Amino acid sequence: MKSVLFFLGLVGLALATTTLPKTYENYKVFRIPVENREHAEFLKKFEETPFVDFWTELRLGGNVDVMVGPGTQFTFEEMLTREGMSFSEMIPNLAPMLRAEKLAQDEHKRNKKVNANYNMDWVSYHDLFDFYEYFDYLEAHYEDISVETIGQSFEGRDLRVLKICRGGCGNKPAMFVDGGIHAREWIGPAVVTYMLNELTENLSAENNDLVEDLDWYFLPSVNPDGYYYTQASDRLWRKTRSDYGELCRGTDGNRNFGYQFATGGASNSPCSDTYHGPSAFSEVETQAVKGFVDANKDSIKFYNNIHSYGQLILTPWGYSEELVPDYDDIKSLADTCNDALYAVHQKSYEVGCIPCVLYTASGNSIDYMYGDAGIKYSYSIELRDEGSYGFVLPASEIIPTGEEIFAFHATAARLIVQENSQ
Repeated sequence: MKSVLFFLGLVGLALATTTLPKTYENYKVFRIPVENREHAEFLKKFEETPFVDFWTELRLGGNVDVMVGPGTQFTFEEMLTREGMSFSEMIPNLAPMLRAEKLAQDEHKRNKKVNANYNMDWVSYHDLFDFYEYFDYLEAHYEDISVETIGQSFEGRDLRVLKICRGGCGNKPAMFVDGGIHAREWIGPAVVTYMLNELTENLSAENNDLVEDLDWYFLPSVNPDGYYYTQASDRLWRKTRSDYGELCRGTDGNRNFGYQFATGGASNSPCSDTYHGPSAFSEVETQAVKGFVDANKDSIKFYNNIHSYGQLILTPWGYSEELVPDYDDIKSLADTCNDALYAVHQKSYEVGCIPCVLYTASGNSIDYMYGDAGIKYSYSIELRDEGSYGFVLPASEIIPTGEEIFAFHATAARLIVQENSQ
């Protein structure tokens, strides 16, 4: 215990006197088997430091992936060894992967123009301007599409929901999908916009029922400040960019929702990546999502909060190991949709409640959607992959991931229509 506290003290001193190098040169990602609860509790002590960055949630009987800077790797490895814990290097040096990603994105921007009216495609990662330019184009050219700005971020960026409502919104069951609440998970906004494209410009006759029988709401970036920051300054930034005058900025938006806020699985340290914020809904971004959902909760029958990575389909509760009253129905729908997902590219995703599969996490969005907003079918999907690339998933994975996740949602939508017509 003393060695952990000493390690945390060294990291705290380093944080006060230096800034994180944004190149991530010689940063390693370790994969650590979590064989028992003692291992999990030992590792949880490191969640308070930004120099041991948890890429995945703790998972009993599974692995946890953590990134460690060059100045603390030796000490970290020694401490794991003293605890009798094994580990391997998942990514020996993160910097070359980030350089290759940036080079590919810059080259695509220089050489690719998809349409005279917008720059969006799904063979590269895009910035917020490209998302919103595409939204504007769709709104101008499709009578059943509208864009609603549901609020502004801490730094003043719009939070824009694209709505697909044939014959007007609010009269049919609605599907609400958002992504990017954790800024570094670039595949999330890419897949959300991919699904949007499948229901608009790429809408096929066989999928016409999806817009005929349902309304759709898409918010690709819940955390636009953080997303911008990952592209401009720090690729692996996770939180919002709010500033409460503390040493460290930002809040984990997915620990900031008001249902069972700060009851476990979240940090009260502003320097932690799982910092829950000073109060429930302290973040203007989560306030905006709450406001939109509360105004439309009578029609929203399905909610999905898109994340990466790990290939998981998570259900409420997150704050407790107790199963929700509708768990059998929620899991049954997820299992059926997971079969449709698997049929596309034979990728396996695991279904279960958050503590069943991972660890407790309070203040998350799906607990709020189910517990307060009353949206029965509330999920959080962790997209590809299972650890080869982590958050730096190549852009070549966008379309296949989008295809399988669209199959999941198309199946869910049809099941929702069946249930609501009975």
